[in-house]
Amino acid sequence: MADVVINRDGVLSYRHLTVDDAGYVELLGTPMNLTHTQFRILRSLAESVPNPVSGGKLSEDCLRTGSRGQISVQIHHINALSEKIGGRKLILNQRGVGYYLNPWM
Repeated sequence: MADVVINRDGVLSYRHLTVDDAGYVELLGTPMNLTHTQFRILRSLAESVPNPVSGGKLSEDCLRTGSRGQISVQIHHINALSEKIGGRKLILNQRGVGYYLNPWM
C-alpha cells in the first residue's frame, strides 16, 4: 500500500489524491469542488491511512452539529464526484469498523 506524503506546505498526497490545508482537493489531476465538511472528512481519512475511521469519530471531528447520518450523506456526495472523475468510489466503508480511502483509486 502506498504511503501518505505530507510536504512542508501541508499538501497531502496519497496515490492519485492531493489535499492541501486551504481546502483544495485534486483527484487524478482533476479538481474536486467540495464543501468545507466534505473537505474535512476527506482530509481526516487521508491523514488516517491505512486505518479506518469510525463514523462517530468523523462526526466528532468534522461536523459542527448534526448526527452521524450526515457523515454518510457527505461521503455519498464525495463518492458520486469521485465516480465521475475516476469511475470508482473514493471512500469505502467496512461495516462495524469505519470508513477508509479506497486503496485502488
